[in-house]
Amino acid sequence: MHNDPKNWIKAQATPADYWIIKFGDNDSHPASDERHTNPDTEYAANLKIFIETARKLGIKPILVTPPDRPSWANALAEGAGFSPIAPYAEAARRVAKEEKVPLIDMYAQSHEWFTSLGPTVLPQYLPPELGGHMNKAGAEMVAKWMAVQLVKIVPRLKLAPSLTTTPR
Repeated sequence: MHNDPKNWIKAQATPADYWIIKFGDNDSHPASDERHTNPDTEYAANLKIFIETARKLGIKPILVTPPDRPSWANALAEGAGFSPIAPYAEAARRVAKEEKVPLIDMYAQSHEWFTSLGPTVLPQYLPPELGGHMNKAGAEMVAKWMAVQLVKIVPRLKLAPSLTTTPR
């Protein structure tokens, strides 16, 4: 049974080859929210702490930018294009370059996808009632993107036959 807590304990005890480091969704909340961080200072510093910790443990870090958010989807519907996540994605890109760490740009991929869907179709994957979270169909699309990108970074990983075509 995959929900067995013993399996989670066993998984945590297994040495890791890679850490996939992704945060920024909550960091982008308004400055009045305690979860907020400045993308150019605290957020970037936090990414570097995770990278440094991984390296000290002999683990290879991989950074992932946060996916775009429904606040952007609301702006899309209104004809604007600014996303509060964009500065965090840019900070992650910069840190990846500075630290020479592989990067999966989930922000760029999701932003392009959201734009292609438009405000009418977008709620089928990112329903407003989920408060910024994708539904199962949206999460499956993101998981496919991640799998394809991870294989590019770690070629010894193999894609399942259902993932051999690039998701759109």
